Amino acid sequence: MKIVIDANILMSALIRPIGKTCELIFNDKLELLAPNYIFEEIHRHKKEISEKSGLSDEDFNNFLNIISTRISLFYFENFKNFMKEALVASPDENDSEYFALAMKFGCPIWSNDKRIKLQDKVRVIDNCVAYMTCFLQFSICLTASSCNLTCAVIHISTEEVVKMTLYGPFCKL
Repeated sequence: MKIVIDANILMSALIRPIGKTCELIFNDKLELLAPNYIFEEIHRHKKEISEKSGLSDEDFNNFLNIISTRISLFYFENFKNFMKEALVASPDENDSEYFALAMKFGCPIWSNDKRIKLQDKVRVIDNCVAYMTCFLQFSICLTASSCNLTCAVIHISTEEVVKMTLYGPFCKL
């Protein structure tokens, strides 16, 4: 599944090299895309990331180089035709290139930025949905044991991130 990775996801992986975000970055079911300046953005926050992660400069650079092998970078020229629409859709002008790239490929943005999720032009997924996309490829029913509560069936595939069908009380699946 193609997905545009936001810089905050990359920073999270660098801060916690042994964690779910990093595990997802290296999952072959995700094809990660990003504007080519994403690593410039990461380097602007290098000091903060290093302090939080405890990584030395050498370890930071080595780990970033390894992660970079998983991300396909695109120059502005590749998605500039989508910038006008992206500037309207993006709640933050600084994120407009992520939006334009997602619009070009018709794919979601992977981000934990709550502001990005406030718009409805580009689908935005978080770590939870990315994780489900990679590791759950079957239907599950969430029920509250024998209670007559609403249950949900989540259909998950690598192409359609999550579709949720809600069933009313007394559902029989």
